[in-house]
Amino acid sequence: MLELPIVAKAGVIFLIFLAEVVVLHIFLIAIPPLRLKKTGWAVIQYVVIALALLGLMTAISNARQLVAQGLLGISRPHLQFEFRDLRGRVDDYSSPGIVCRTFVRGEFSPPPEEFNRAQREFDDVCQWFKKISTAIPKELPAGDADIDWQSLSAPPQVSDAQLIDTIHRFRQTLDGYNTAAKSHRDLQAAAQRSGADSFFIFLLPLSLSLALALQATKVTADAWYKPS
Repeated sequence: MLELPIVAKAGVIFLIFLAEVVVLHIFLIAIPPLRLKKTGWAVIQYVVIALALLGLMTAISNARQLVAQGLLGISRPHLQFEFRDLRGRVDDYSSPGIVCRTFVRGEFSPPPEEFNRAQREFDDVCQWFKKISTAIPKELPAGDADIDWQSLSAPPQVSDAQLIDTIHRFRQTLDGYNTAAKSHRDLQAAAQRSGADSFFIFLLPLSLSLALALQATKVTADAWYKPS
């Protein structure tokens, strides 16, 4: 038969608290040889603070999990948007149109040398984006993994301002996806309860009952007995 542990039963914890109060009153106040002096009660206060700090850490852990679980509902769509934006840019830049195009000489075209240089740079960047298109997955990477800029082939060196801006905007889009992916992974980790979290939560009722029992004993000592 499965039963809840004692730390999950309010009645049992209350009985433990009462037992602790009685035992502490007997050993720390009622028995003269064991009665604490001023320094001893100061140590008790530090123990109470340490036990309360344990409760504070547990509260922070619970708050972290609660907030992270709420933010995950926003983080996932944002990550998907960033990836679609990245994938869309790659598809646009590797398809005929923005980068992959052939210039036609006209009346106002620049000199042949400059014209040919511009065509060559556009062709080089077009081929680069086609390589990038095969390197970047079509779907969101498993585990929301990063897509490292260094893992991609280096962009060609160009002088055309439009091409420089295009490569820069692609890099910014890639960084935006990686930032969103890291944020989502961090939130997933924060939303999970670790072994330490479980230990602190399990220990919290007992530690708080002991802290309250110590404090109650200190109040009794201050009210009925003035330590020397």
